[in-house]
Amino acid sequence: MLGAAALLAALLGQAPLEEAIADFRAGRFREAERKFIELLKQDPGRAVVWKGLGAVYAAEGQLERSLPCFERACQLDPKEEDACYYLGGNLYTKGRFEAALEALEKALKAGPETKLWRIHRTIAQSQGALGRAEEAERSFQQAIRLSRGQARPDEDPRIDYGIFLYRQARTQEALGPLEEAVKAHPKSARAHNELGRVLLQLGRVKEAAGQLEKAVGLDAKLWNAHLLLGQAYLRLGRRKEGQRHLEIGEKGLAGEGYGAARER
Repeated sequence: MLGAAALLAALLGQAPLEEAIADFRAGRFREAERKFIELLKQDPGRAVVWKGLGAVYAAEGQLERSLPCFERACQLDPKEEDACYYLGGNLYTKGRFEAALEALEKALKAGPETKLWRIHRTIAQSQGALGRAEEAERSFQQAIRLSRGQARPDEDPRIDYGIFLYRQARTQEALGPLEEAVKAHPKSARAHNELGRVLLQLGRVKEAAGQLEKAVGLDAKLWNAHLLLGQAYLRLGRRKEGQRHLEIGEKGLAGEGYGAARER
């Protein structure tokens, strides 16, 4: 027999939603998709269900299918947690930066406050892509201030801020946030990779190689790190090892459809 709480949830129509969410979290995407679609047939006006269906498609890399779901969720209820944030992130990934900013501004109003750093991070990335350097820098700094202790290793906004500074030809300044990110997240392959890239550009080749070795050790499929490590080894006179990592990186990128262009 159902307990009082479970019975109430079922009466409110929440039990099927919880089942769909549980399937999604367990990686049972086909089951989750089926249940979310069934819920939408019953009530197409529930933002949380549209968000869930979009999350299923996004997890499978089906961004074209996830986008209209997130758009619908954000439109139905801008205050639904993460609905407009997911829409903004999807639009950013697709290169629609102005539209991404519009969605992310709505997300800022929805909160919750503990997740605001993520929104500011994506706002900064969108502003940077649009060439709004001063605005982007302020947004990155806001993301960093809000994220202390909350960001997962590869999502630390200090990494993205370092990348931004590097792309602005402020290479020496990029060291600070990247070194902080590596110190805070020693198991972040992305942080080691980006710090290695900056050190290589600054001519600190031996140090760069050390960081890039850690990056490929943590993630053997980080193809750009292999390319950078190959360049570092060549500059250190370690030709055989350098060629090996260049080949690994080029084959990896080619296999993912990026061609065989080497990192510069």
